[in-house]
Amino acid sequence: MKTAREFMESVGLPGGDPRDCPASARRFPDGGQYRIEIPSTEGPRALAAVLAEAETRKVPVHRVSQGSGIMLMTDAEICEMLDIGRAAAIEVNLFIGPRCTFDIGAQAYSPAGRALGLSLRGADQLVYTIEDVKRAARLGLRSVLVSDIGILQIIAKMRASGELPVDLVIKTSVMMAPANPAATITSSAKVESEKSFAKKSCAPEITPVSYPKRRPPRPAKTAARSSRAMNGASTRSMKFSHAVDIRSGR
Repeated sequence: MKTAREFMESVGLPGGDPRDCPASARRFPDGGQYRIEIPSTEGPRALAAVLAEAETRKVPVHRVSQGSGIMLMTDAEICEMLDIGRAAAIEVNLFIGPRCTFDIGAQAYSPAGRALGLSLRGADQLVYTIEDVKRAARLGLRSVLVSDIGILQIIAKMRASGELPVDLVIKTSVMMAPANPAATITSSAKVESEKSFAKKSCAPEITPVSYPKRRPPRPAKTAARSSRAMNGASTRSMKFSHAVDIRSGR
C-alpha cells in the first residue's frame, strides 16, 4: 500500500486517516473553535421558539438552518426570519430547491436511490434552484444550504461573477455525503479555481456572532418573546459545526 499512499500524497490528499485523532488548528474568523447550529428551524415561529429556549437554557446559538426549502416559504416569512436573525445576531441558513423528491419518478424513494433524494434532477431543476437562490438573495438572505454538487459549482460561479452577492455563504448539507478527501477535492475542483466556497470550507464563513463561550446577545430576548404564547413548541437536535481541514484529515 506504500505506492498508493505516496500517490495520494503527491496529488495533495492525505495518505491515510489520522490515527491519533488530532485536534483541528482551524478557527472561525473571530477565533472561535466551534459553532452551535439548530437544524430544521422551519419558519419564523420555530425560530422565535428556538431563541426563547436557548435563552432559557443559556445555550449560545450561532446559526439556524431550515430543511424544507426556500420555495415553500412566502416572501413575508423569509423576511421575518431574517429580521429575527439580525436582531439576535445569528446566521439564518435556508435550503435551496426543488430537489429530486419534488419531481416525478420513484428512484429517490427506492432503497438504492434514497441517497439521491436531495440531489437535483435534470437541467430544469438546476434552473428552478438558481431562481430560488436569486429570490432569497433579493430578500436579503446571505446563507444557503446546498445538497447537490452540480448546483454548488453553479452558485459559486455566479457568486464569483457577481450574479449573486459576494458575501453569500454556501453551506453544504450532510446529504451531499462526500465520504473521503478525494470526493471533496474532485467535486470542488472547478469551484476552487474561482475562489468559491470550496476554498473556504476549511473554516466556513459565518456572520459575526457572540463568542461561543458567551451567552446569546440580549436582542435575542426581544426577538424570542413572540414565542411565549406558543404551546409546546420544541427544539430539535443541536449539531456542532467544527472548523475542519478536510484535505488534511484534521
